[in-house]
Amino acid sequence: MALSIARKDFGDVTVLELDGHLTLGESTRLFMESVQDLLRVGRRRFIVDYSNISYVDSMGNQAIVRAYVTARNAGGDVVIVGLKGRAADAFALTRLNKVFEVFPTISDALGHFGVGEKDGCK
Repeated sequence: MALSIARKDFGDVTVLELDGHLTLGESTRLFMESVQDLLRVGRRRFIVDYSNISYVDSMGNQAIVRAYVTARNAGGDVVIVGLKGRAADAFALTRLNKVFEVFPTISDALGHFGVGEKDGCK
């Protein structure tokens, strides 16, 4: 199953809603290109929504870590929402849940950044 990415902006925070598989190959390339393109235009704070991820492999998790490091080096941040099932298990097993701030909902993650849903989806 291919990966699709929907983008929503709330103030200066970008939500990337992932849908499908985040695995070695096209999906990790697409994800990293999306993050790098957003960084180039000045977007620095990201919420990555895993709610609709049906499968993630080690390369998918590596892409998330690369996005985190790249954003942090640019003065930004990456947080995660919607972890469940095997994706949550993989995060716990690899201890990524100790690296990333993980929130149950987008609203909670927006609050972490001091942005509310009222700031609108642009």
